[in-house]
Amino acid sequence: MTRKSLYIAIPYILGFVVCYILYKSIYLYIGVAFSFAITFLLIFVFKLGIKESILCETSFIVGTLIFSNYMITNVDYLKKYQDVEVSYIGKVIQVNDYSSDTSSYILDGYINGNTKARLYIYTNSIGCLYGDNVSFECTTKDFTNEYLFNSKQYYNSKGIYLQGNDIHNLQVNHIDDDFIYNLVRNLQDYREKIVGTFKLYMSKSGASLLSAMLFGDKSDLSKYDKNSLMRSGIGSLVAVSGLHLVILTSVLKFFLEYLETKDLALPHCIKFVIYEVFMLMFIIVVGFPISAVRTFIMLSISNMGILFVRKSDTLNTLSITSMIMISLQPYLIGNVSFLLSVVGVFGIGVLSPYLTKDLKYPKFIKDILSTVITTLCIVPICLIFFDEVSIIMPLTNIVCLPLCEISIVCGFLVFVTGGRILILTKLLLCVADICCKIMIYICRIISKIPFSNIPTDYNILIYLSIICVLICIVCYAIFKNEKYTIVSILTSVLIMGITLIGIQEYQQSILRVALLGNSKYQVMIISYHGDTNIIDFSKNYKTSTYVQTYCKRYGINNINSITMLKKAYQSITMYDVQLKDYKVSAINVPNGTYLRSDCSVLGVVPNRIDVESSKYMYSYDDFDITIYKDTSFEVTHNGVTETFNTQEFNVEVDYYLNKGFFEVRSLKS
Repeated sequence: MTRKSLYIAIPYILGFVVCYILYKSIYLYIGVAFSFAITFLLIFVFKLGIKESILCETSFIVGTLIFSNYMITNVDYLKKYQDVEVSYIGKVIQVNDYSSDTSSYILDGYINGNTKARLYIYTNSIGCLYGDNVSFECTTKDFTNEYLFNSKQYYNSKGIYLQGNDIHNLQVNHIDDDFIYNLVRNLQDYREKIVGTFKLYMSKSGASLLSAMLFGDKSDLSKYDKNSLMRSGIGSLVAVSGLHLVILTSVLKFFLEYLETKDLALPHCIKFVIYEVFMLMFIIVVGFPISAVRTFIMLSISNMGILFVRKSDTLNTLSITSMIMISLQPYLIGNVSFLLSVVGVFGIGVLSPYLTKDLKYPKFIKDILSTVITTLCIVPICLIFFDEVSIIMPLTNIVCLPLCEISIVCGFLVFVTGGRILILTKLLLCVADICCKIMIYICRIISKIPFSNIPTDYNILIYLSIICVLICIVCYAIFKNEKYTIVSILTSVLIMGITLIGIQEYQQSILRVALLGNSKYQVMIISYHGDTNIIDFSKNYKTSTYVQTYCKRYGINNINSITMLKKAYQSITMYDVQLKDYKVSAINVPNGTYLRSDCSVLGVVPNRIDVESSKYMYSYDDFDITIYKDTSFEVTHNGVTETFNTQEFNVEVDYYLNKGFFEVRSLKS
């Protein structure tokens, strides 16, 4: 392969990106027209060459046409079934079981017997297995985004554009004689057996973390540990990613090379088959995660290069792999796992080697620089998709990555041996348990460090990061020199840091009142100059999740008070888990709430208050704010009182005291 393949792959991918963002917008045509101007720049400014520039332009247009055709013939076509009762017949391709005997199923089949479509349903558990046939009638609806979860984006990236509601006449036909489906079931059953072995010989926290890292099974990982891992910047380690597959294939490679030392060398074609079968079976075991599929394709291309005695190139391989994946599933271009996987590989496999190749430093210094560079690459994606971004992510990865690798290798060896060699199993899982405990301990400490995360609810940071990326690309295209590229990257980081400080300073001067939740979960957050107060009107424990998400998005670390007005005994436990990394000064619960004498929540002893009052007042130096039980509120400033009332949830009211007006915006995803 040569780098000329990039002239096809990269513009093709950019065509998908532009069409994904601007589909059915006049700006799409402007963008396509603008691409012709870029072609002239490539020819006359960057001296790319007429043939190569025309190839780039053609590939870009082909990408936009293919994505547009997919939207018209698939996504837009399926919209005619929204809010319509249909019959559906299909196969189960994914099962997720929940508590309370409920399950969700992803099905691949036909609407009304003639329109092929994948469908998501959530219903009472019906005992379906992978590959079973189901038929039913339902009303199909589009996915709607919520404050806590962007379900539309998530399921669309999996090729699912409809969900079934009001399911009736449900029939299940269990399939037991299909080889492929039985293979998948048996592999997944084997996985559950190995997870049981982890639980038998490891601590609860260690077993749950190893299961998450090796198989992507996060069901036993506590909410607190999940939060700690995410806040410390290594949440990707508990999701099965390309890193995991690379580690495991490295173990296999070591074994095959060992055979060569014993004069048992295998032909290249046999090695290729072994690698492919191994990777495919592992992907089946872990449930086909996108990042692992991407790595499977990349490693397959690399292995084919070895098979045909051709040297593979990381950038070429990554571009071709991305091109193949989005061609098969166009909405992947908006999937966070796919984007992080691609950008992460670019950072560690392309940009880092380029920037560090001439540095005269020891290998471990270069490895640290590589981790930092890779982290900087994924920051723009994190700003778009996540609630907060850890600024100490490189440090955490440097410390935890070796522990993660050791744990995965130990778990994998237990997986391969089936846990049958008892002494070896106990030894391996003991080592893995120690590594997992150290990781959890480190993350719990790091997640508590104040101001260690960048809040992401400021759109200017997203736009600025994209501009900085473009500047770095243009700088490289013009100078083609690593020193200038490094300077452009460092300058971009400095600009982002200064901008963030300025934004946070400006935001401090605004009185912000947010009403979060829905008809069941209602909570109000009042913040001004770092003073944050929370009033929970609900009797449902889930409101704490809304609070945590909001605090992440705005970089709130200190909370002055949390007041719970209804059934606090149901909520305090969840608040104690969700906000454990935050400093809370006071917890207020209703009189009569049963609490143990030694009970403390978030490190403070709850105060009992009278909640019969219809209003709650907070006084600041230059204004007073009164909150009513119907979630309306009044602001008194300079002797003038203004009232705000809304029946909508997940809205935020910014009150500009110096300007004297409200500004309301929706917080829905």
